[in-house]
Amino acid sequence: MNQKLSKTAIISIDVETDWGGRLPASVETIRGVKVGLPKIFEILNQYQCPATLFINGEIVPDIQEELNIAIQKGFEIASHGFTHRKMPELSKDEIIEELSKSKAILEEYTGQKIRGFRAPQARIPQGLYQYLKQTNYEYDSSVFAGKMPSRFNNQNVPIEPYLQDNIWEIPVNSLPLIPLPMGLLWIDLFQLSLIQLLSSVSPLPPIVQVYMHPFDFIPAYSVEDLSIPWGAKLWYTRQQGSSLKTLNCLLYWLQQLGYNFRTAGDVINSYSMS
Repeated sequence: MNQKLSKTAIISIDVETDWGGRLPASVETIRGVKVGLPKIFEILNQYQCPATLFINGEIVPDIQEELNIAIQKGFEIASHGFTHRKMPELSKDEIIEELSKSKAILEEYTGQKIRGFRAPQARIPQGLYQYLKQTNYEYDSSVFAGKMPSRFNNQNVPIEPYLQDNIWEIPVNSLPLIPLPMGLLWIDLFQLSLIQLLSSVSPLPPIVQVYMHPFDFIPAYSVEDLSIPWGAKLWYTRQQGSSLKTLNCLLYWLQQLGYNFRTAGDVINSYSMS
């Protein structure tokens, strides 16, 4: 392991429209960003915890205030594609367009170089690393350890960042003894106390990455969109507003375990120099 990064935690936030990016982009469908994201920022600030925001390009014009706050806090801005379409269903030209357009609009609105990418719903298309290199990205964070039917089945994922076709990959690790990625809502579902107990048997890796979405932090509202699967509706309506408490307790626990909070880009900087 890179000794400079002993016990490092990355907090990543997928910034997209509500209902897991399933709604068309408009000011009415980004309630999570407008209401939930500031709540996340407040908790992160308590722990002096930076974050990496993977952002859908199509909502950028409507979230300038949130972008400015993130930049002022020193957070990293990265790409989550331009839309939230399933990338394995797109043609090569469409994938290139998703990568290029999101990078261009994020760089235009932030004035920062956009280095990282995460595929919507962690659905990785064939040739992704080649396309990332072609569009001048430096790293990816689309590999989620564990299994989610129809999305991914990633067993034996490395616990550290690794090079894949000259692109750095920063994987999201799995929960201790549970073959699911370390998402905040999964932790909320199983309860942090259980995760802590399981980690006494199967310790957390030296580099931990936790992912979340702004919509995770607001009450789910009813939608008439029939394209949203019943499972997604059940998943989001299940939450009872406990995500904020879970995030606060999780950050406190990680801090007590000796983890330092860093952005994905900072982690890649350390690996690139080692």
